[in-house]
Amino acid sequence: MNKQNILLFYKYNQWSTAKILNAASSVTEEQFLAPAPFPHGGLRNTLTHALFAEWIWRNRWEGTSPTHRFKPEDFPTFESLRSRWAEEEQLLMAFVENLTEEHL
Repeated sequence: MNKQNILLFYKYNQWSTAKILNAASSVTEEQFLAPAPFPHGGLRNTLTHALFAEWIWRNRWEGTSPTHRFKPEDFPTFESLRSRWAEEEQLLMAFVENLTEEHL
């Protein structure tokens, strides 16, 4: 694995996340908050889980292991979740861009 491949994979991840979030942005607030029979619950719960996964892996790669989890209640609206995800994408991209061959 080299840095260029990791950048390519991460840019693909950003692209696919944007598609998912753009599709999710078309639902009503009621639909966003509604429970559903998915493993993580409804849309908010599922997106919170996916964001948490990206966040926890970045933290672990940076050498920390947080003990708390994101909760769906942390994101009362879709826009609050989308905003936090944008922050995480910037942090993760900075991490990837700063990788050296020694890190790999």
